[in-house]
Amino acid sequence: MENVNTKEKAKSTLWDKITTILLIILVGFTVYFVAGNIHQNKTGEMFFVCGYKPVRALSGSMEPTLPVGDAALVKRTDDIEENDIIMFVSDEGSLVVHRCIDINEDGTFVTKGDANEFADFDPISQKQVIGKVVSIIPLPDFIPLP
Repeated sequence: MENVNTKEKAKSTLWDKITTILLIILVGFTVYFVAGNIHQNKTGEMFFVCGYKPVRALSGSMEPTLPVGDAALVKRTDDIEENDIIMFVSDEGSLVVHRCIDINEDGTFVTKGDANEFADFDPISQKQVIGKVVSIIPLPDFIPLP
């Protein structure tokens, strides 16, 4: 009887430790994202930490690779290769995350959303590129992103 109780306590203690660690990580990410949002709104400049920026997918143009609501972790870089998923500023001024499907001789990039039938109309210059996606993170909707 004592042996069963000891095993149950050990399982309970381990589960408590795991849930505590996960909760700390979740709270840490939430604080980071909220602080980044405040910084970005006050200064108008993009918020990067150690060269990385999380962004939330707002449209289905990159599904199924990047589902709506999930986050893409973007690394600030100018080293873009064909098939990289990149974040850039469109000619209209909005942020776009699409795949680089070709690099033109003049160094511009041809991009296309994975779910889109055709490539984007205008090539993207190196100056428009913010970085490339290095990871995709499933996120619950209640976590805001800067």
